[in-house]
Amino acid sequence: MTSEQAAAELGVSARRVRRLAAAGLLPGAERAGRDWVIPSDAVSAEQARRMNTRPT
Repeated sequence: MTSEQAAAELGVSARRVRRLAAAGLLPGAERAGRDWVIPSDAVSAEQARRMNTRPT
């Protein structure tokens, strides 16, 4: 999926997704020209991480 699609899934901006990918926090993300291709399982893992770190 693209960074825009991943951003919609995560509820963050596409720029934030690109920064996460560049930092190596989305495993398997690869550059495709000027954008990133993000594996859907990396987005799922990030969603799970966010759910576990949010204060309740």
